Amino acid sequence: MTESPRRALVTGAGGFVGPNLVRRLAAEGHAVTATVRPGGDPWRLAEPPEGVELVEVDLIDGSAVHQIVGTVRPEWAFHLAARGSYPWQTDSAAIFEVNVMGTVHALEACRAAGCEAFVNAGSSSEYGFKDHPADEEEALEPNSDYAAAKAAATLFRGHGRARCGCPRSASTRSTGRGRICGV
Repeated sequence: MTESPRRALVTGAGGFVGPNLVRRLAAEGHAVTATVRPGGDPWRLAEPPEGVELVEVDLIDGSAVHQIVGTVRPEWAFHLAARGSYPWQTDSAAIFEVNVMGTVHALEACRAAGCEAFVNAGSSSEYGFKDHPADEEEALEPNSDYAAAKAAATLFRGHGRARCGCPRSASTRSTGRGRICGV
């Protein structure tokens, strides 16, 4: 490990990417608070590694998000939580609440807690359908409620950084080339 141990917050820790990041951070000696949605089945983290605290939090409840972030006071935050990436997740209001308002609540709570870095997980869906691998310099062309919500969250994260002065803030989007792009 090259960094000194940090307090890290990972939202969406029960999802597709979250459990791997949680394990990696814990293996590197960081203290990790891993959030999952209330009533969800965090089967991918059924046995959290040592140094990991698993916490249920509803990201659309701004005061609950501020409370957990204020308690944990993370130095690093990885916002991976999302809704709408699966075909059975079709409720437009829920997709926008989780992806947009969840990002707003997480970013503002982290800023208030003095977090030094905030990483927002975007989606290649923000670029829409392409006949070529999307490039991070291309315009966003969302083609679904999920893609539009993730694009809005990405844009808010960029605006939020300029507005609130979060020292380091980034959104990542996977492209057809399989790379992670920092914006």
